[in-house]
Parts: sequence; C-alpha cells; structure tokens
Amino acid sequence: MGLDKEEVSFAVKTKKSTGVMRRLGRTGLEVNVFGLGGHAYPVGNGPDCFVSPEERAQLIRYLVSSGVNYFDTTYIEEVKLLADSFKRANIKKDVVISLYGGSLVDGKWRQNLRREIEERLDILRYTYAPLFLVSVGNGEASYGDVIEVCETMMKFKEEKLAHNIGVSCHAINLFPLISRAIRETDLIDYIMIRSLTGNFSRRMKNCFPLPWNTMWGLSE
Repeated sequence: MGLDKEEVSFAVKTKKSTGVMRRLGRTGLEVNVFGLGGHAYPVGNGPDCFVSPEERAQLIRYLVSSGVNYFDTTYIEEVKLLADSFKRANIKKDVVISLYGGSLVDGKWRQNLRREIEERLDILRYTYAPLFLVSVGNGEASYGDVIEVCETMMKFKEEKLAHNIGVSCHAINLFPLISRAIRETDLIDYIMIRSLTGNFSRRMKNCFPLPWNTMWGLSE
C-alpha cells in the first residue's frame, strides 16, 4: 500500500528516525530494520503520478539521513528511479542495494542473468552488486533448480560482480528447499521472502527448520 502526497510530505517533515540495525545473514552488512522497496510507482509531473522526481528524492534523502540504508529493487525501471533519486539527493555512499536478476520461471534466465546484473551496475555506476538475488518462483522449482541458480550466481561472486548472493521466494512450499540448500551448501548469503499472515515466527520455524543462530539472513 502506497502513501499519498500528504503522507509523503508528513514523513519528510517529521524528524523521527530509527537506529535499529541488524546483520543481514552471512553478508557481514549491517542494515536498518526499515528499508524501502517498490520503486516502480508512477513518478513524474503528470496528474496520475504518485510524486514528482524531486519529491521522491526528498523522501529518499530523509530516509537515508534517518538511518535507513537498505533499498530493494526488482525490475530495471526501479533501478533507474532509485539511481535518479540518489543523484538528485547527492547520495553516494552508506546505502545497501539489493539487485534482482530475474526469476526461474523465465526459461531464458541462464542466458539473461549476466545482462541483468551488468545493466543494473551500469545504471548505478557500480563496479559490483552488494547484494544480488534471483527469484525461485511461486511453486514449481526443484531443489536442483535452486542449486543451479545459486551456483550460476556464485560465478559472479568469483568475478567480483557481486559480493553476496541470495534467493527470493513467495511460495511457502518452496521454503523447505531453500532451508535444505542453506543446510547442505555454502551458497546462500541471504534470502528474501514475503511476510506471512498469522503467527509469522511460528510459521517461519515450521517452514525453515533451522537453528536461529544459523548464519543466514532474512529480508521481507
């Protein structure tokens, strides 16, 4: 659910900040418990736009100054908007961006993966991705699929195109596969999942039968 312009204005004008930081899994990165994703809402000066580019940059500037340092992106348009906001707000450091490489449901993910990361790095003018992940889809992936995509991304780590790799998942039935990959391999640095309704903690423990001190990370 998005904010309207009045709510955005209020968020920017109020000076409440958060300093609660957590380590993101095996990445070694300390990220704020609050982050920002969903960067593809309409931005511009037209009547149907959510905010103008300058208003968006003002919001990003406020969030960073308040301690928020984690930004999640998926599609390429979101990366372009985020890069534009960073430029307008003169933000050049102290942020962590998760970049998206596509989904296993795309039959051409193997051919497209390198292009996906290189295009995003070029837009941001980064030499490497602090965080890079691929979606395992919504229910059809096998354990072999999960391992294959992680091993493919691992090559980017070896080339220093990505410092940390992960997977995202919105299907509960795939959580045990990811849990198994965490237990049996040294491939996954962090994961991203959709928040679950009901008792989140209990359902998480049922889906991911791992000790909570295991070195893995969760972003939701």
